[in-house]
Amino acid sequence: MYIRKKLPGRSKNFMRNRIIFVIVFCIVASGIVFIRYQNNRPSKDTMDTIRSDATDVKFTLPKTQEACVATGGVWKKIGIAPVESCNIATKDAGKPCESSKVCEGSCIVPVPSSGLRTKPFRTKGTCSAWAVTVGCWGFVADGWASVLCVD
Repeated sequence: MYIRKKLPGRSKNFMRNRIIFVIVFCIVASGIVFIRYQNNRPSKDTMDTIRSDATDVKFTLPKTQEACVATGGVWKKIGIAPVESCNIATKDAGKPCESSKVCEGSCIVPVPSSGLRTKPFRTKGTCSAWAVTVGCWGFVADGWASVLCVD
């Protein structure tokens, strides 16, 4: 029967290497999780853009009913506003978009029925049909959408 002699320090090296491996593995895994987390949330600038896209109109709308109708607009109450104002149909309604920068109006998606109503989510939208968009929509900027209700 052959009896193997223990080499001095072998078990210490083995345990030390195993501990080093576990530490390195944990560091790499946490770095991957951190990078994925960072890529799964929009920047503050993107969130600011979403808010401004929801409330800003890109061009000046006519102030009188005559001027509105002459430009092909619709003169009526928009949202909960107490007075009538002009809204103009956009030429690119329904065009796919990832940001309102490429739309005459806003880049929007319907409000999701899942829990995404409360936090930003990645998506592509379509250009709105009207220059002024009211109601609850997911407003899209840089591929991120956040649900806002505009009246």
